[in-house]
Amino acid sequence: MELPLFVKANAIVPMYAENNNPEAVSDTNTKGTDRSQRIVEFFATEGDGTFTQYEDDGSSIENNTTEDDSYGTIDNISYGEHVSTVYSSKAAGGTATFTAEASQGGYNGYDSNRTTTFVANVSAKPTSVVAKNGGSALNVVEVDSQETFDAATPEAGQAVYFYSETPNLNHYGSDADGTEAEQGESFNNTKITTNPKVYVKFAKTDVAAAAQTLELGGFVNADATLTADRLNENLSAPTNLAAPEDATTPTSIKLTWGKVDGATSYDLKVDGTVFAVGDAAEFTHTDLAYNSKHTYQIRSRNAEGYSAWSDVLEANSALDPWRNVPDAEEITWEAHFTAAIRPSSPSTMSSSRATAVSTPVATIWARRLPLTMDALTSSISSSTIRAMTPATAP
Repeated sequence: MELPLFVKANAIVPMYAENNNPEAVSDTNTKGTDRSQRIVEFFATEGDGTFTQYEDDGSSIENNTTEDDSYGTIDNISYGEHVSTVYSSKAAGGTATFTAEASQGGYNGYDSNRTTTFVANVSAKPTSVVAKNGGSALNVVEVDSQETFDAATPEAGQAVYFYSETPNLNHYGSDADGTEAEQGESFNNTKITTNPKVYVKFAKTDVAAAAQTLELGGFVNADATLTADRLNENLSAPTNLAAPEDATTPTSIKLTWGKVDGATSYDLKVDGTVFAVGDAAEFTHTDLAYNSKHTYQIRSRNAEGYSAWSDVLEANSALDPWRNVPDAEEITWEAHFTAAIRPSSPSTMSSSRATAVSTPVATIWARRLPLTMDALTSSISSSTIRAMTPATAP
């Protein structure tokens, strides 16, 4: 995962510990993926959230294609066996509950014995922290620094807890096995801070055997600028979505709409794909084919959710601007000239006569190309020609 990470309210993001390649961590691959540590971050506000994580061995893939007379080749891609885990959050009345359900399934090499770290975004320290494996409460031990938390290995029946008021997201060069160049970078001293977070690390256990639950009392995330991801029936959609003809080009369509009272941003559906366009009142759809048809809808957003979609607007890009340009044509002709030939010696001068020269001299591939004598004579070369005049056409 790279920063910045943009999320919706009640988003849930499962992760592994930091790594730089998908192969399993080992003595010879110290920066590989350590699947024995699972991390899940919750961006909870009032309401519910859920996310299902699918995990496989990361290398198996099989494509069993079939042929259909009317459709053609149909791909049937399989990534082998997998493990699924459902994560959920529920925040109401000052209490937030975060749950990792028991993992289901398996694959070759899967080990369900793992530590689990819950990360909850908050705006104040919770008044209580309760961690459970199934129905059994764990002994929660609070530590006073991020370094102590990261280094801690909770014993069976325990969980380690740390509240960070100003988490620093910049971990570059902090690894003990980082290169000398990485550890010596001045960027290491640059702090990238974010809102407060609660970190709770559960002792290693069989995550397929039972659910794990974290409950925070006195939960508040009031400073969050996240918007709810649900229908807000009190919010209207713009009713005047338009594509002004004078702003339409062969490769672009400009859309305009009036802002809605109470809206803080807008979503625009372009040919079925939704784009967040911010607090704007116009959008230009570019890189279009000439005279192509497109569909658009728009809805409003605010902290309480989104409005219904507007009616569908259909619009066409302008016609091909080169549609009336003639096709290239090949033009070939034969020119006739009379040339006076200079004798090669005085003794032959009396016998010299005007000689007619007939030769095709040019091919033109475009209309309206100026035709000059230079163009006509360019292919005739003789050191004995003194003068040249067009002959009378036969």
